[in-house]
Amino acid sequence: THEFKTPSMPFGNASLRKVWHKIDIYTEIGGTFNASFRLILDYANTGVLQPPPIALSSTGGVSNYGTATYGTSTYSVVAEPIFKQNLVGSGFVGAFRFYGTDSNPPHTLDSLDVTISGKGRR
Repeated sequence: THEFKTPSMPFGNASLRKVWHKIDIYTEIGGTFNASFRLILDYANTGVLQPPPIALSSTGGVSNYGTATYGTSTYSVVAEPIFKQNLVGSGFVGAFRFYGTDSNPPHTLDSLDVTISGKGRR
């Protein structure tokens, strides 16, 4: 199993409610990739509606010319896929939790690009 959670972050002004629109997840994968992630709003406090988890997957791995087996290896596979997902929810702070139960080759989470908009103050 694998799990990674970002710290809870205000994404600017902590007193401004944000509407979460989109996330681009930049990764490096070493083969088949299966995981899920979820947006955690306002420290997952009771009474705060939490969005459902979103599945991420990518098949195949990268084969390098000269080191792969002809006829069985996969070429033209993106080694660093970008997962683009729409988000649903609003809150003052947010965190992201990535998790999975597979035993596939290693993968790296490079960066996240989050699109939000401000919608009111406390």
